Amino acid sequence: MKDKKFKAWIPACGLAMMMSAGLTTSANAADPKIPGLGGPTSLSVGAYWPSSDDAKRGGSTQIDADLRYHVPVKDNPITVPHSTVLDIGVQAGSKDGKHNTIIPITIGEELGLNNKSPLATGNGYVGAGVGAYVINQSGISTATRVGGYVDAGYNFTQAVFVEGKYQWVDHGSGPMLNLGYRF
Repeated sequence: MKDKKFKAWIPACGLAMMMSAGLTTSANAADPKIPGLGGPTSLSVGAYWPSSDDAKRGGSTQIDADLRYHVPVKDNPITVPHSTVLDIGVQAGSKDGKHNTIIPITIGEELGLNNKSPLATGNGYVGAGVGAYVINQSGISTATRVGGYVDAGYNFTQAVFVEGKYQWVDHGSGPMLNLGYRF
Protein backbone atom coordinates (compact mmCIF):
# COMPACT_ATOMS: atom_id res chain seq x y z
CA MET A 1 0.00 0.00 0.00
CA LYS A 2 2.74 2.48 0.92
CA ASP A 3 4.61 1.65 -2.30
CA LYS A 4 1.54 2.55 -4.44
CA LYS A 5 1.11 5.89 -2.67
CA PHE A 6 4.82 6.67 -3.13
CA LYS A 7 4.67 5.92 -6.86
CA ALA A 8 1.62 8.17 -7.25
CA TRP A 9 3.55 11.11 -5.76
CA ILE A 10 6.52 10.83 -8.15
CA PRO A 11 4.72 12.50 -11.14
CA ALA A 12 3.22 15.14 -8.84
CA CYS A 13 6.64 16.09 -7.43
CA GLY A 14 8.13 16.30 -10.92
CA LEU A 15 5.32 18.60 -12.08
CA ALA A 16 5.74 20.80 -8.99
CA MET A 17 9.45 21.22 -9.79
CA MET A 18 8.69 22.14 -13.42
CA MET A 19 6.02 24.62 -12.33
CA SER A 20 8.31 26.36 -9.89
CA ALA A 21 10.87 26.77 -12.67
CA GLY A 22 8.19 28.28 -14.93
CA LEU A 23 6.86 30.61 -12.24
CA THR A 24 10.32 31.97 -11.48
CA THR A 25 10.94 33.14 -15.05
CA SER A 26 10.53 36.86 -15.46
CA ALA A 27 7.48 38.42 -17.07
CA ASN A 28 9.75 39.58 -19.89
CA ALA A 29 11.02 36.09 -20.71
CA ALA A 30 12.13 35.50 -24.28
CA ASP A 31 9.38 36.14 -26.79
CA PRO A 32 8.14 33.21 -28.83
CA LYS A 33 10.41 32.37 -31.74
CA ILE A 34 7.40 31.79 -33.99
CA PRO A 35 4.92 34.72 -34.12
CA GLY A 36 1.75 33.88 -32.22
CA LEU A 37 3.15 30.69 -30.68
CA GLY A 38 4.89 30.01 -27.39
CA GLY A 39 6.81 26.93 -26.40
CA PRO A 40 5.54 24.30 -28.80
CA THR A 41 5.87 21.22 -26.55
CA SER A 42 4.12 20.66 -23.23
CA LEU A 43 3.75 18.03 -20.54
CA SER A 44 0.74 18.00 -18.24
CA VAL A 45 -0.28 15.76 -15.35
CA GLY A 46 -3.57 15.54 -13.49
CA ALA A 47 -6.64 13.47 -12.75
CA TYR A 48 -9.11 11.51 -14.89
CA TRP A 49 -12.60 10.62 -13.68
CA PRO A 50 -13.96 7.87 -15.94
CA SER A 51 -17.71 7.84 -16.58
CA SER A 52 -17.68 4.38 -18.18
CA ASP A 53 -18.21 1.41 -15.84
CA ASP A 54 -15.50 -0.51 -17.73
CA ALA A 55 -12.94 2.25 -17.14
CA LYS A 56 -14.02 2.66 -13.50
CA ARG A 57 -12.68 -0.84 -12.81
CA GLY A 58 -9.34 0.95 -12.45
CA GLY A 59 -10.76 3.31 -9.81
CA SER A 60 -13.08 6.30 -9.72
CA THR A 61 -10.12 8.73 -9.91
CA GLN A 62 -7.14 7.84 -12.08
CA ILE A 63 -3.93 9.55 -13.19
CA ASP A 64 -3.74 11.40 -16.51
CA ALA A 65 -0.56 12.52 -18.29
CA ASP A 66 -0.28 14.21 -21.67
CA LEU A 67 2.55 15.14 -24.04
CA ARG A 68 1.53 17.71 -26.64
CA TYR A 69 3.24 19.36 -29.61
CA HIS A 70 1.96 22.56 -31.23
CA VAL A 71 2.66 22.41 -34.97
CA PRO A 72 4.39 25.67 -36.03
CA VAL A 73 2.58 27.73 -38.67
CA LYS A 74 4.27 30.48 -40.66
CA ASP A 75 1.16 32.16 -42.06
CA ASN A 76 -2.22 32.13 -40.39
CA PRO A 77 -4.76 31.54 -43.20
CA ILE A 78 -7.62 32.69 -40.96
CA THR A 79 -7.85 35.74 -38.73
CA VAL A 80 -8.61 33.74 -35.57
CA PRO A 81 -5.38 32.76 -33.76
CA HIS A 82 -5.21 28.97 -33.76
CA SER A 83 -2.76 26.12 -33.43
CA THR A 84 -2.81 22.49 -34.57
CA VAL A 85 -1.79 20.11 -31.79
CA LEU A 86 -0.49 16.55 -31.87
CA ASP A 87 -1.10 14.71 -28.63
CA ILE A 88 -0.20 11.43 -26.94
CA GLY A 89 -1.33 10.69 -23.42
CA VAL A 90 -2.12 8.03 -20.89
CA GLN A 91 -4.89 7.56 -18.37
CA ALA A 92 -4.30 4.73 -15.94
CA GLY A 93 -5.53 3.29 -12.69
CA SER A 94 -5.84 0.04 -10.79
CA LYS A 95 -8.12 -1.07 -7.99
CA ASP A 96 -8.76 -4.44 -6.35
CA GLY A 97 -6.57 -6.26 -8.88
CA LYS A 98 -8.37 -4.71 -11.88
CA HIS A 99 -6.90 -2.08 -14.19
CA ASN A 100 -7.66 0.53 -16.83
CA THR A 101 -5.15 1.98 -19.29
CA ILE A 102 -6.10 4.30 -22.14
CA ILE A 103 -3.54 5.77 -24.55
CA PRO A 104 -5.06 8.55 -26.70
CA ILE A 105 -3.16 9.51 -29.87
CA THR A 106 -4.94 12.57 -31.23
CA ILE A 107 -4.79 15.61 -33.48
CA GLY A 108 -6.71 18.74 -32.63
CA GLU A 109 -7.12 22.45 -33.08
CA GLU A 110 -6.90 25.10 -30.35
CA LEU A 111 -8.33 28.59 -30.69
CA GLY A 112 -7.10 31.47 -28.56
CA LEU A 113 -9.65 33.70 -26.84
CA ASN A 114 -9.67 37.50 -27.13
CA ASN A 115 -8.04 37.27 -30.59
CA LYS A 116 -4.75 36.07 -29.03
CA SER A 117 -2.63 32.98 -29.52
CA PRO A 118 -3.84 29.85 -27.72
CA LEU A 119 -0.45 29.96 -25.98
CA ALA A 120 -0.54 33.64 -24.93
CA THR A 121 0.24 34.50 -21.29
CA GLY A 122 -2.81 35.46 -19.23
CA ASN A 123 -5.23 34.19 -21.86
CA GLY A 124 -7.58 31.27 -22.32
CA TYR A 125 -8.16 28.86 -25.19
CA VAL A 126 -10.65 26.24 -26.35
CA GLY A 127 -10.13 23.25 -28.59
CA ALA A 128 -11.33 19.97 -30.01
CA GLY A 129 -9.74 16.92 -31.58
CA VAL A 130 -10.10 13.33 -32.76
CA GLY A 131 -7.90 10.28 -32.80
CA ALA A 132 -7.17 6.68 -31.91
CA TYR A 133 -7.56 5.49 -28.32
CA VAL A 134 -5.69 2.30 -27.40
CA ILE A 135 -7.60 0.73 -24.50
CA ASN A 136 -6.50 -2.08 -22.19
CA GLN A 137 -8.93 -2.88 -19.37
CA SER A 138 -9.69 -5.80 -17.08
CA GLY A 139 -12.34 -7.94 -18.75
CA ILE A 140 -11.76 -6.37 -22.19
CA SER A 141 -8.92 -7.36 -24.51
CA THR A 142 -6.73 -4.57 -25.84
CA ALA A 143 -8.53 -2.64 -28.55
CA THR A 144 -8.14 0.57 -30.54
CA ARG A 145 -11.19 2.80 -30.84
CA VAL A 146 -11.88 6.14 -32.53
CA GLY A 147 -12.81 8.95 -30.18
CA GLY A 148 -12.69 12.68 -29.67
CA TYR A 149 -12.35 15.42 -27.09
CA VAL A 150 -13.08 19.04 -26.26
CA ASP A 151 -10.85 21.13 -24.01
CA ALA A 152 -10.50 24.56 -22.45
CA GLY A 153 -7.52 26.03 -20.66
CA TYR A 154 -5.83 29.09 -19.23
CA ASN A 155 -2.15 30.13 -19.54
CA PHE A 156 -0.80 31.56 -16.28
CA THR A 157 2.60 32.22 -17.88
CA GLN A 158 4.05 31.26 -21.23
CA ALA A 159 5.20 28.04 -19.55
CA VAL A 160 2.52 27.15 -16.96
CA PHE A 161 -1.11 26.36 -17.81
CA VAL A 162 -4.20 24.54 -16.53
CA GLU A 163 -6.56 22.58 -18.77
CA GLY A 164 -9.88 20.80 -18.48
CA LYS A 165 -10.79 18.18 -21.06
CA TYR A 166 -13.64 15.77 -21.77
CA GLN A 167 -13.06 12.75 -24.01
CA TRP A 168 -15.65 10.61 -25.75
CA VAL A 169 -14.56 7.06 -26.54
CA ASP A 170 -16.27 3.70 -26.14
CA HIS A 171 -15.33 2.24 -22.69
CA GLY A 172 -13.30 5.33 -21.73
CA SER A 173 -15.28 8.59 -21.72
CA GLY A 174 -14.78 11.06 -18.91
CA PRO A 175 -13.44 14.44 -17.75
CA MET A 176 -9.82 15.34 -16.91
CA LEU A 177 -8.16 18.26 -15.16
CA ASN A 178 -4.42 18.81 -15.67
CA LEU A 179 -1.68 21.26 -14.74
CA GLY A 180 1.02 21.61 -17.36
CA TYR A 181 4.39 23.05 -18.35
CA ARG A 182 5.55 24.16 -21.81
CA PHE A 183 9.19 23.84 -22.84
